[in-house]
Amino acid sequence: MKTIFKLLLVLSLTQIVGCGNKAVSTISSQSQLFQDPALKADWETATAAMKTNGYVAAQMSLRDILKHPVTDAQLNAVNDATKAINTQMYAAADRGNLQASNAVVQLMNTPR
Repeated sequence: MKTIFKLLLVLSLTQIVGCGNKAVSTISSQSQLFQDPALKADWETATAAMKTNGYVAAQMSLRDILKHPVTDAQLNAVNDATKAINTQMYAAADRGNLQASNAVVQLMNTPR
């Protein structure tokens, strides 16, 4: 009985934690599009940053990708990732997350 309870608890926590980070799954699922070393490095930096809710670092890395010539698929991936990060960041800020609120302000004050 205890084993079943522990299994259900682990599964529930996995679902709760997994639901909150759509940005990471969005970014991770598109990594195969970025084979050029410069683009790949920026994409991996954005992925790593989002695993720790590093909203500013993720956004800046995605902006760096757009400084290079990109394919339509890469542009779409960057746009999708940016949208997912923004959605997650604004939702966290709305919940009162200070890190997310500070990131919103910082990104608003960063030249594009």
